[in-house]
Amino acid sequence: MVCISIGLSMEINQGLAKDRAIRLIDFLSDLNQLRRKVTKDITEYENVLWLHEIPINTKYCFTQAWGNNEDFDQDIWIEIKKYNEPKLKKVPELCEKWVDQKSLRETEDIPSLFPSINIEIEKPNPDFDPEDPTQDEYIIVIETLTLEDHPRISEEWELYVDSVWFPWVELYKKWLEVQNIYSKLFSVYQQQQKLGEEFELVLGVGLLSWKPPTNNSVRRHLITSKADLIFDSKVGKFTVKTHAEGAQLLTELDMLELEDQPREAQLTANDALESSDQNPWNRSTVDPILSVLTNSLSGKGDGEYYPVNIKPSDLKSSIKPIVDFSPALILRKRSLRGFDQTLKTIRCQIDDGETIPTAFLDISEGRPIEKNSSSGNSQSNENKNSGKKFPETIYFPKPYNDEQKEIIERLGSSSGVLVQGPPGTGKSHTIANLICHFLATGKRVLVTAQTPRALKVLNDKLPRQMRPLCISLLGSGIEEMESLKTSVSAILSEQYKWNKDNANERGKELDKKIHQLKSQR
Repeated sequence: MVCISIGLSMEINQGLAKDRAIRLIDFLSDLNQLRRKVTKDITEYENVLWLHEIPINTKYCFTQAWGNNEDFDQDIWIEIKKYNEPKLKKVPELCEKWVDQKSLRETEDIPSLFPSINIEIEKPNPDFDPEDPTQDEYIIVIETLTLEDHPRISEEWELYVDSVWFPWVELYKKWLEVQNIYSKLFSVYQQQQKLGEEFELVLGVGLLSWKPPTNNSVRRHLITSKADLIFDSKVGKFTVKTHAEGAQLLTELDMLELEDQPREAQLTANDALESSDQNPWNRSTVDPILSVLTNSLSGKGDGEYYPVNIKPSDLKSSIKPIVDFSPALILRKRSLRGFDQTLKTIRCQIDDGETIPTAFLDISEGRPIEKNSSSGNSQSNENKNSGKKFPETIYFPKPYNDEQKEIIERLGSSSGVLVQGPPGTGKSHTIANLICHFLATGKRVLVTAQTPRALKVLNDKLPRQMRPLCISLLGSGIEEMESLKTSVSAILSEQYKWNKDNANERGKELDKKIHQLKSQR
């Protein structure tokens, strides 16, 4: 009877833990949806480069959108090389005064000569009196010349236009096409450096243009993959390639209302993408998936997919789903899709009866809690038997109180401690002490915050000697990289100077000094 009671109790506890964990996941998922700003149109993103705009110039440009090329690896999606602007030769000296120099660079219209010009000519002064010192012997007069009176100028100009200007225009237009793409990539690169990890670079394929009955018009890609943009400043070359962590192809339907999203088709598409070679240019994989999604979007089944359309259709909205392959490179604010995906994965694990992660059980209050009779603090059975104990020495460099000592004690018998308090109550001061203590006892510490400002405040609270030994990512973009470089350099410098025997001797001296100071209390 007792065994049955214990077994029933354990089953109830497990059921309660599962129920609490699932409810927490559902709550976090719903909260995530409420916080997410849905982008309906691709033009709302920070920067977009359409790959159909890349000129077919095999010497300076390449994109996988043109098809496979043996000269480029499959993980290289775009490559753009910079080259110097072609120079236009000077106009003949005879024609210089007859042409507007600015019009020479207006390549859409053939430059022409002025029908007439005014020139200054020096002539003898008819009223000149040698006895009058105020008069000049020669005067400047304005004379008008007409082009029809100077046929040689017209002949020189026509020869220049035919033999120099037209060939230059052809070269200039080709250069300008490449330069425009290079400039766009340079703009994306600078924005990435400035905006930092808040933004991501993705390749989108399968552009959906549709006005669902239940929603506003949408114009977004159905499949995205992660990309890296690499700039070689020495040779002036941009390369877009597969992200260092992999392309991670994923379908995106968040721009549609829930009732317009074909859930089953999306699950099928994601499974197919996950088992694929993760190559967005593998049309034998991507085209069937885009067809499945297109055919599942409308209740009427009237969606149409155009795999040959590299350039987007000129559609602002369509009553039926129209999908073009239309690849584009997109810089956009990083979404919370990764967090949402993690929650879904944990929920699937729980539904399948797998073990719930211990940390997640703590957050959801899903583990049985018992009172510790000796200290009055709560801790789990697992932690009571973990062997952790209150440290003999606390390495707090800043003043501390009993509450901070209690945090250390609780961390000795628990996998986590929640510390709450309004602004100005010393939370950052406490965290700075905890960081120093854990580092001094050989542990590694990761500190995260919702905003860089909170991390900067904490960084300023650390003792000056500790700051260079912490790898800090506090800013965004260039500032972030400089901070990282400084931190790593300082750590490597300390490592280079470190000597085991000297460190052990110094440690003994400091321990002795600590004990002396304690005995004087």
